[in-house]
Amino acid sequence: MAVKTNKKTINSPEVLKKKAEELGKELENKIIISVCSGPGCKVLSSENLFSALQKEIGKRNSKDTEKIILKKTGCHGYCEKGLSIIIQPQGICYLGVIEKDIPEIVEKTIYQSPWGVVPVSSHIAISFLLVPESSPLETNKASLAEIVM
Repeated sequence: MAVKTNKKTINSPEVLKKKAEELGKELENKIIISVCSGPGCKVLSSENLFSALQKEIGKRNSKDTEKIILKKTGCHGYCEKGLSIIIQPQGICYLGVIEKDIPEIVEKTIYQSPWGVVPVSSHIAISFLLVPESSPLETNKASLAEIVM
C-alpha cells in the first residue's frame, strides 16, 4: 500500500525513513509549543489561551520568533489539572495555565535563554499519570506509559 504525501509516494521503508529524516531536520532548533485543545480544555477556553500566546509571541522583535511553532493539539491527558501547554524539545509542561500567565511563560521559557529556564516539570515524569490504586488495572500495577508501550 502506498501513501501519497506532497506529490511524493511513500512505497517503501527506505523512502519513509528518508522522509522522516527530512522532517526531523526541519524541526532542528525549533521550539514547539503545544496548547491542549481537547474537549475539556476547549470548555476552559483553550482558544483564548492559544490567541494570547500568538499575541505575546507576535509582540517580540526577535529572530528567535521564527524558531517557534505554535500549534493546537488533542488532549494532553492532564484534564483534572486545567489548561496545559507543553514546550518541546525541553519537555516543559505547564498545568492550570490562565491567560495572565502567558507573558511570563513566553519570557522565561522561550526568550530568556536558548532553551528557557529549568522546566516546571517534565510532562513525561508527572506522577499522576500512574494508574491509581483503585483502578481496574490494580492487579497489574501498571503505569499508563507501560500500557502504551
